[in-house]
Amino acid sequence: MSAFETLDQLYIAILSSAPRQSQLIQILCAVVHFQLTVGDIDQLFGLEEGETRLLLRALHSVLNVPPDDKDKIFSHHASFVEFLGNLDRSSNFCVGTLDCQRSLALSLLQFYAGPFERSELHVFRHLISFIVSLPPSAELFPLIGSINPEYIFDGAANLYNGELASIASWLKKSPSTPTDVIQLWEDYVFIFDLFIEGRLPKGLSVRHVVSPSPELVRVLVSLQVLFHPLEKLPATLDLTWTDLRTTLCSLRPKLVGDIHALPICQPQAAHSWAARDLALHLIRKMVKNHIDTKVNSVAAPHAVLLYSGHSFFSTLEAYTRSQYDLGRDISLLVRLSPPCLVLYRELWSIPPSVIWSSRPSGYKLIHHVSKWLESFPDSTMELITFWKQAADPAPWHLSPFNTGPIFWEDQWCLRVKDYNAMIARLHLPSNLRFPL
Repeated sequence: MSAFETLDQLYIAILSSAPRQSQLIQILCAVVHFQLTVGDIDQLFGLEEGETRLLLRALHSVLNVPPDDKDKIFSHHASFVEFLGNLDRSSNFCVGTLDCQRSLALSLLQFYAGPFERSELHVFRHLISFIVSLPPSAELFPLIGSINPEYIFDGAANLYNGELASIASWLKKSPSTPTDVIQLWEDYVFIFDLFIEGRLPKGLSVRHVVSPSPELVRVLVSLQVLFHPLEKLPATLDLTWTDLRTTLCSLRPKLVGDIHALPICQPQAAHSWAARDLALHLIRKMVKNHIDTKVNSVAAPHAVLLYSGHSFFSTLEAYTRSQYDLGRDISLLVRLSPPCLVLYRELWSIPPSVIWSSRPSGYKLIHHVSKWLESFPDSTMELITFWKQAADPAPWHLSPFNTGPIFWEDQWCLRVKDYNAMIARLHLPSNLRFPL
């Protein structure tokens, strides 16, 4: 008779009393291998809110399921976890078998292949470690290739380059891994190293591009001048993740030794005109937000897309914050642009109420647009006068964090210097740098 037989029989009796056995085993496997809450499990497995709590109710004698959905589930006894991991003892309830672990990996990958959901769920980096601990499997490859990139590049995921590289290395262990999946993850590693960690690991290089595409310049300006995190660029620039990956990986050598200067077959576009085009794009987006919200206060897609996941924002706060961000970005992009009547006319299309809907964005816009207008052969300040006349007469107070024009100029110079430094680091043509 085994020393654990009595205890094992007790555990089996408890587990057998719980409903939906196959789903229960998946949940227990997740609890053992990941530190999860009831809310996490509901979300990961697509269950109704509170459903996990009902499933685990019969296990109250072996599992501590806190009343708060945000607190982690844990075992009352270490012996219960040991029992679940031992096939000889737990039999059909074992969570340590390869089949059970692979099934869990498939379930979690299905979640991360779906639409991005912002939450306090931080399982993704642990999922990577979990996957690479398993033997490569053809079942997993398609879903690994379908992971939503928003989860990979989300700052809250707290990933580092070694974790992404470990997936790429793991994929290469199997001769049956589709080459496009390997290529995809190698691209992710390259992008993460270059634009998240800001460096190139030993052995990697960038391609010396003679004629960068306008798309690449717009992305680089968004990253370094506007300080947009990578995960927000598709929404800001109306790009798909595939478009963004293709654009950024145009810097990546395709063959060993392919680091000499090679032109990309795209029309030559000056960096200042790329900034102008992006300014036009954001002005039209800002105006559209204003028109949309006149019809429906929750209709502004930019606001909804960027901020609806933040529970601390109300609908109005999300809209106001979105318009503030757009105003700030437009002010910087206009400052980078050459004198252009098309851009000047487009600035007149912004309703004054939009400009002053979120201060100090309006003041920043006036500051940088005024500087830009000085570059015109026949400088006119009619637009600035029009905006100022529409300003709220209530005084706006400076703060230690926002000291007005002096602060804006210092911030402007710093961002342009950072952008120029990035151009040098990427071995891009020096004529892409902005003058100070």
